Amino acid sequence: MRGAKQILGTTLAAAAVSVLANCANDRGPYPNLPPIGVHAEFTSRNLCGLGVSPEIALGSVPQNVAMYRLLITEVSTLRSPRWQADFPATGSSIPEAALEGFDLPCPGERQILTYRLEVMALAANGQPLGYGWGFSNATSLPEQIQYEQRRAKNRGPQPPVSAPTGRPSFFIH
Repeated sequence: MRGAKQILGTTLAAAAVSVLANCANDRGPYPNLPPIGVHAEFTSRNLCGLGVSPEIALGSVPQNVAMYRLLITEVSTLRSPRWQADFPATGSSIPEAALEGFDLPCPGERQILTYRLEVMALAANGQPLGYGWGFSNATSLPEQIQYEQRRAKNRGPQPPVSAPTGRPSFFIH
């Protein structure tokens, strides 16, 4: 019986090390694919069930991309709703309102919800060409509106946001 417990313990330890090694690298679950920069910012148009998904800017997009597969996962709560959809590649972004049925919750006062956005670039035959991920936070609607008003007042018009080329140093999988 003791030998079986040792084998079970060794097997569990090896499995845990394998899982951690696969999740801990900064390239995410697809380290062999070229990295894509992913950046999105939730605005007041995207909050509280308005049904408008944010624009997602992409950087370092590979050539010959026919489609983007987008997965948005809430990672700050146990509930973790997910949205997934495929979009025709028409440039280096996924336009605002492209994700039908997008129903971002309404964070409570002083609550911040964090979302992981993952994008897989696919060829016409479905072959993966690149992968990237990033995080975006959502705050309560009143806080978001105040932030947008302060930003507009202090900064004036801003150029379009471009996707960062750097990679976060961790990955939650």
